[in-house]
Amino acid sequence: MERSLQIRFGSRFLKKIDLVRQTNQQIAFLTQALGGPMIYKGSDMKKAHARFAIQQQHFNAVAAHLQATLQSLNVPDSLIGKVLQTVEPLAPSIVNTPDHN
Repeated sequence: MERSLQIRFGSRFLKKIDLVRQTNQQIAFLTQALGGPMIYKGSDMKKAHARFAIQQQHFNAVAAHLQATLQSLNVPDSLIGKVLQTVEPLAPSIVNTPDHN
């Protein structure tokens, strides 16, 4: 989550949310999505992100930061690939605003 705050546009989104709750939701979601024992009880991705104008560039930046975080923690590349393969298909449910070129 801290890396997300470093994204130049991330603070605009994240200042409106409870970061502790958000971190716990992300942990539960990713744990469940990767076959772990936690159960994600939050909103579906489309509903959870509807109040934010999220462009594909925002999604890509967060995914890149997720990858960098996992690399900095020495997570094996095979697991990083699995995480990213789990996250990437979520883009159509999260991205809700066309990119402004």
